[in-house]
Amino acid sequence: MAIGGNDALVWEGGESHDGYLPKTWLRTKGNSIEGGTSEIQLNIVAKRILGLPG
Repeated sequence: MAIGGNDALVWEGGESHDGYLPKTWLRTKGNSIEGGTSEIQLNIVAKRILGLPG
């Protein structure tokens, strides 16, 4: 985002392909949260259902 400057913040039109860059950048934040949630759920299943040590 820093390399793109002000053009990277454009949501519609412009050179950012209708907001592709900012939307993709924001999506990476959600992906990291979702990944952590999956790991927590897998740990709960491993401990409670399968009886694996923590």
